[in-house]
Amino acid sequence: MLYDNFKVVFLDLKCIFNRGVQLMKNRSMNLDNIIMAFKKKAWLIICLTILGGIISIFAAQKVLKPTYSSTSRIIVLQNNKNSSEKNNVDLNDSALITTYMDMVTDPSIVRPVLNTIKRTQSYTGSLETLMNSISTDNTENSQIFSITVTDTDPKRAAITANNLTSVFQARADAITSDVKTEVLSKARPAASVSSPKKWIIVFAGILVGLLIGVFIALISAPVETNVSSSNSKSK
Repeated sequence: MLYDNFKVVFLDLKCIFNRGVQLMKNRSMNLDNIIMAFKKKAWLIICLTILGGIISIFAAQKVLKPTYSSTSRIIVLQNNKNSSEKNNVDLNDSALITTYMDMVTDPSIVRPVLNTIKRTQSYTGSLETLMNSISTDNTENSQIFSITVTDTDPKRAAITANNLTSVFQARADAITSDVKTEVLSKARPAASVSSPKKWIIVFAGILVGLLIGVFIALISAPVETNVSSSNSKSK
């Protein structure tokens, strides 16, 4: 519903912009007209700028839900018990880390975690929603990769990330005996919001309000000039 409302507003602004551009193409303006328009519409530009800021603050505080991210880090190591075997996995092969990162978001790994957090953390999302909230990352030529979970509840995000790490470890270690995985650091509840960045939203709202005010002033400039010139001729 919120997305539809934003879409309607965007389409309305797009229509106004297109009509304004067409009007400006059909009329000529000079620097004096523009300066005069800005002076006459200064109050409107200021009001729209303030209004844009107020709306963006409200959206950041009430409409957009804050999300928190928690990250666990895993290192992939050679299994010393099998180090003499010829078929050992090459840890320098980046494909191994990439494969492990793909495994983390596989439904067979995520589904048990979903069942756990639904039962213990009152999670109401679907499997697809949970999968979309999971991300992995790896530094090039590193045997360490991270698992990040984003949620509206910081505690639940940390618990989900740690559960996901445990399920992944059990599955990965069962698939191959040549390598093993160890947890370098467990996920902890985030102390600050990861998204949305409120200052970005407020700045965007102020900028949009300012641009709309300037645009309205520019559209009205030729009309006011024509009217005033026609009145002077009639006199």
